Parts: sequence; structure tokens; C-alpha cells
Amino acid sequence: MFERDRQHLFLSQTTNNNNIGSRKLLLHNLKQIIFGRVSGRWMYRLAKYLFFFILFGYLFWIWIQRPQVIIDENFGESDLANTNSDITKIETLCSPITSTCYSVVDIINRETSTVQRAMYINGFEKEYDTVVQLIPPKGMTYETSDTRIWAINNTAITTQYVAAMITQLFTTSALPLKSAGDNERELLCIGLGGGNFDMFLHTKRPNIKITIVELEPVVVQLAKRWFGVVDDDRRKTIVKDGLTAISESKINGDKYDAVILDACDNTKEMPCPAKTFLTSSTLTEIKSILKPMGTLIVNILPLKKQKANLEKVMKILLSHFPVCIKMQMSYEANVVVSCLPYSLASDNLEDTKQLILQRAEKASNDLGIHGVLEYLDLTIVLK
Repeated sequence: MFERDRQHLFLSQTTNNNNIGSRKLLLHNLKQIIFGRVSGRWMYRLAKYLFFFILFGYLFWIWIQRPQVIIDENFGESDLANTNSDITKIETLCSPITSTCYSVVDIINRETSTVQRAMYINGFEKEYDTVVQLIPPKGMTYETSDTRIWAINNTAITTQYVAAMITQLFTTSALPLKSAGDNERELLCIGLGGGNFDMFLHTKRPNIKITIVELEPVVVQLAKRWFGVVDDDRRKTIVKDGLTAISESKINGDKYDAVILDACDNTKEMPCPAKTFLTSSTLTEIKSILKPMGTLIVNILPLKKQKANLEKVMKILLSHFPVCIKMQMSYEANVVVSCLPYSLASDNLEDTKQLILQRAEKASNDLGIHGVLEYLDLTIVLK
């Protein structure tokens, strides 16, 4: 009996061992089948899904961590909230008259945490027509506020050549250093751009009468929309060909303390001044509408063959004016030239130059643009 029990127990253990071995073999085979198929068919898909899940999770985390930016929805969508871009295009308009396109951009300076707004002619992206300083809302930065809603600082000048044009109004005595008698002063500006020149002067000396003539309606539209240009009883913008405005002024007998020629064309070699204003007839008309102590101020921008093109323009100007004062900027390609309808004594030009430099320093200090006005040289050139 005990023998039969031992045999039964042995057979049971053997059966159990066989069952365990069979289960292990079954599990082993099942694992081979499943993981073999997974590794061959599903592992790639699983890895791909896992990668995209992690990627989308990371991007979502970045999105919820972004700065809260104030957006003025009246201006529509923009990528101004993307602080990874130092230059953001705001708007581009093309002229129905000349097919020239003009763009407005906001430029972030991360070192100074300031923002400037600029306008340029498409094709001249590195040559800004106008650059103005923006004023952020109180407590805001470009990271937390839509710069399109920032105010324009019309009491600041950011470019050397604009500072030079303003200063030369005073160095040539076209305008007095003191504001007394400003009601009797009148300027004619050919070319608006973003209005930095005239809006600065209008803010500093509001009683001077300033007339700005601009050929392109889209430029006026951009200037009023993005550069804070406004018209009032002492400053007005007229959409008209500058040549027509000059001729009409002569016919009407208008006289100006200064004519500022800051009109450019699309010439790659020397866009400023526009060649149509350098004809003999036009310069004769400009001279005729100046007051006896008036001045013609010209912005010259020779981008190629600088010396030859500058000499060419100077020769044309000196064929109509007895004396011109040339101011070469230190880090801008512009050269600002003031031409006078009266003569200067040739035997004391050095004393005259020192007087002009003193008046330039006085005017730039009074106007708060001394730090911007940096020039390589000031030269008096006689006919």
C-alpha cells in the first residue's frame, strides 16, 4: 500500500513538473510570438507615437509659459509677440502712382531694451528712410506689450543726418537760436518719409510754420498711421509733386526761410536727392523762393562711387548758389549740404567755420540732439 502511495506521489509530482514545464514552454513561446511581432511590427509605431507625444507635450509647456502680451486687436494678427525676432514687419503699402513699395518695421535693441520704428523703400532694406524712438506703456517692455500701440517719441532724433539737417537750419541763421519771432518763420519740406524731421521741429518749436509736400499718398498714410504724424494750423502735409509745389510757390510769390530737400528715388547708386530736383530750372526756382537769408538744405545719399557722385551734386548746386556748407556724417553714408543764396567773404572762412561750429553746438545742445550729431567734417565750399 505504501509502495502504491509512493508511486502515486511520484507520478503526481512528475505530472506537475511536466505541467509546469509545459506552461513555461507555452509562456516562452507566447513571449516569442508577441514580442517578435511587437519588435517587428509595433515597436516602430510605438516609438513614433511616444516621440510625438513627448514633442507635443514640450511645445504645450512652452506655450503656457510664454509671456502674456498685450495685443491691440484693432491692428489684427502679427508676430510682434515673438520676441525671438529683432525686426518685425508691421505693414507694407505699394504706391499706385510709381509702384514703389514702402515697409514699416519695429526694431528691438535687446542690449538697451528699447524699440525703434523704421520705414524703408523695398529694395533698400538696409537704408532706412526714417527711424524714430518708441515710448512703451508704463511698466511694459517689448516682451509684455504689443509695440504697435507704443507712442512715438517726437522729442528724440535717432539718425545723424536728420540731426544735421535740423542743426543746419540754425547754423546758417535760417532760424534763430531763440524762439522769438517763430511766428514769422516758414519752412518748405520736400519729402515726408516718417516725418521725424518736421515732427521733431514742430514739437520743439511749434510756432514755426512748416509745409511738407509728399508725392506718395501711401507714405502719408503710413506716416500718420505708424509715426504719429499730425496736421494742425502750423504744420500741414500736402500730397503733391514737389516740383509742382516749388513752381506754384514761385508763381504765388511765396518765400521761405528754408527749403529742405529730402526726396529720394529708386536709383541704386545715389537715391537721394531725386534727380528731378537737380535740374537747372528747378534749382533756379528753389533759389527764387528763398528769403534773402534763407537756405537750401539737401540730403545726399551716395551709396556707390561716393566721392564721384558727391562731387557731381556739389558741382550742380554750386552752379546756382555762391556757397555751400557740407557736413559728412561719421557712421552714416549721408552728406548734408546747406546752400546759401548770398556770398561769404573768402578771406576769413576759418573764422566763419568756427562761428558755424559754435552755433551747431549751441543748437544741438538746446534741442537735446548733441549726442546724435556726430560728423567727420564740416567744410565751406565756395563757387
